[in-house]
Amino acid sequence: MKSKSNLLLRNLICAYIFFASWTDSFSLSEKLPLHIVILGAIVVVFIIAFLNGKKNLSRAYKPEDFLVILCFIGVCLSGLLNPNGKTVNYVIAYFAVFIIGYLLLKGIVAQNINWQTLLKINTIALIFVALFTIFEFLIEFLTGFDIQTFIPRENPARATYLLRFPRAYGFAHEPTILAFYFNTLGLIGLWKLWYWNSIGRVFHRYWLKIPLTLIAIFAWLSTFSAAGFVFLPCSIILANCLKKRHNFSRTISPRLIFLVVLSIVIVTLLLSIVYLNIFQSREIINEYTDPLRNKITLQSDGQASRRVTAWINSLDNIPKSPVFGRGVGYQSDAGLNSSLNWYLFLMLEGGLISFFPIALFLCISLLRITVSNVQGKLWFMTGFLAGAMHLLVISTFYHPFLWILLIIFSTCNEQQKIYE
Repeated sequence: MKSKSNLLLRNLICAYIFFASWTDSFSLSEKLPLHIVILGAIVVVFIIAFLNGKKNLSRAYKPEDFLVILCFIGVCLSGLLNPNGKTVNYVIAYFAVFIIGYLLLKGIVAQNINWQTLLKINTIALIFVALFTIFEFLIEFLTGFDIQTFIPRENPARATYLLRFPRAYGFAHEPTILAFYFNTLGLIGLWKLWYWNSIGRVFHRYWLKIPLTLIAIFAWLSTFSAAGFVFLPCSIILANCLKKRHNFSRTISPRLIFLVVLSIVIVTLLLSIVYLNIFQSREIINEYTDPLRNKITLQSDGQASRRVTAWINSLDNIPKSPVFGRGVGYQSDAGLNSSLNWYLFLMLEGGLISFFPIALFLCISLLRITVSNVQGKLWFMTGFLAGAMHLLVISTFYHPFLWILLIIFSTCNEQQKIYE
């Protein structure tokens, strides 16, 4: 019989996964989104159970997890050598994300929740977010009613594409972050949807799986995120290249490939019909597609141009202190723009002593997924690659999607070994 602490931790973990994409809506403050509040509750319950002797440290950790600790030590050392007004804030942020949000949570999850439950709650979260995203987009596009104005948010949700199409936010901070979620945890949720046949056979029926898949795809498209549109197909290609070197027979079937391809074809046909009805000439087509293409090729005058400028500035400043960095929080304290690339951001502020351990950790994590026999390996690889790529265009490393994906993979991989 499970103890009360086990049950409470299990429920809190489920809530954490469910609200992972809620990086803005219903937040207590800009720095306290719902998932952070829930994470705090998880830690408090675990500490109380640990002090009462009802919990111990998990054996779910792998050698590469030590690299995460080395990264945090590097961040602290960089801050000590180059202190500034934001140093403490950034050290706390790195501690919360990597020590608590990854390492500690990884051990807690492995002890208190079944891998099947973990995957199911992630799929439920995806379906809920996708349905809301489609509703949000369609109601504003068709009627002009912006539901986001009635949802408590720390930041306004006003982004549009071509000043005509509303970009979907879901519950996230911005559309790009929502695409980040869809490309990582969303992808795992979509895979599980097709293999989920244990609750009244509801999800075993194609008549429900296909519409839900199409809804998820349309929700992803409604973000109009150039980064999301580029990184997902690139990740699929890379994952399939790695697939050729390993046995994927346990993770993907010809039937699933056929259904995914069929879904993509249906979406493509629907979009083609819409385009043929709306666009009457090549010039108009270019008018609608050029902004997205320019963002992808980094040729636009807006965010893409600012991103390139930020990258160049970061690359110019990294050689000034390559080993220890300029000190975490340096750019924020100096009133400078972010690097808009977390790897450059970490290299600039934390130096090689911070960047090298986490880069090595990510490489080993990919290798571990690649050589594993975990169910859904192809999708874990694709989601991981897409998440790692997404950090090329944002500096907000504290969004939990990639780190949760690694925790889910670790839990699935270790628990499935028990039953082999």
